[in-house]
Amino acid sequence: MDQLTPDRLLIVGLFMAALIGVWALVQRNKTGLSKRLSGNRRLHLREALTLGPEGRALLLEAEGRMVLVIGSRRGGGQMLDLGPVANRGAEDAA
Repeated sequence: MDQLTPDRLLIVGLFMAALIGVWALVQRNKTGLSKRLSGNRRLHLREALTLGPEGRALLLEAEGRMVLVIGSRRGGGQMLDLGPVANRGAEDAA
């Protein structure tokens, strides 16, 4: 079995410090990074909920409208248009 030498410990320590530094940078800038990565997408997943081992509900925003999609692994999905998105400026201010 290889021995833990000081140079190997130093390399592992520097690697861990670099990982922690990158993680901290991403955490500090995650809202800006999210906006940059999403770009001009027209479809946004707002919320997902598991309805048991086979089912799932997804709340989507598609071109200014909220859509509820309920589906299962066995097929037979349902989609319901919930109407236009409410004014998000009022939510952000609260």
